[in-house]
Amino acid sequence: MKKGRQQIFSEALSGFTLIELLIVVAIIAILAAIATPNFLEAQVRSKVSRTRSDMRAIALPLEAYHVDTNHYPPDVTDGINTFMGRLKHLTTPVAYITSLPEDFFAENMANSALIISYPYREGGVVTGAVIHPIVFDYAKFDPGYDTVSLWERFSQNGEIVKWALNSPGPDIHDHRFLGFPGLTVYDPTNGTVSKGQIIRTNLGADDKPRK
Repeated sequence: MKKGRQQIFSEALSGFTLIELLIVVAIIAILAAIATPNFLEAQVRSKVSRTRSDMRAIALPLEAYHVDTNHYPPDVTDGINTFMGRLKHLTTPVAYITSLPEDFFAENMANSALIISYPYREGGVVTGAVIHPIVFDYAKFDPGYDTVSLWERFSQNGEIVKWALNSPGPDIHDHRFLGFPGLTVYDPTNGTVSKGQIIRTNLGADDKPRK
């Protein structure tokens, strides 16, 4: 006599004890616990690589702008109060770059209520709307305003640095904007998510701060 579908299903269920089901659930949970951190770390590594690539992509337009105008785009020393206001000169009125890449790591900072978010806000105040795209911190060396010592705070070659780009990196704790003391460089060997900022100067991505 052939068994009905319901009977076959019932017999299949009866083949697993509660202990066996709990073991299966535990194995799945362990695999998920192992896979999730690795997935998140892979995302961070991808964003770091993208950030470095975007900074490299901005370097050429910055130099092209300098060739045409004999100076680099304005920064806060020129009375521009927002970080976004500095790089927009690369897109208008002459498009040295089609669009400005967004800094993934600065997004949480820009949308926070902390005072550190003000450069990314309209009017340079925390209550101002977030300026999009959220771009990298940028500053240029102006011999008529800055001093070499300011740039030596973060560069081994402060006397020949012309401009710098800065991203908060994966961990925004202890973040410092360009020109402020205490700036450190992100080093993935300290952990995928570790303190330090991603820096690029006109000398390249390997230009390191003074200790």
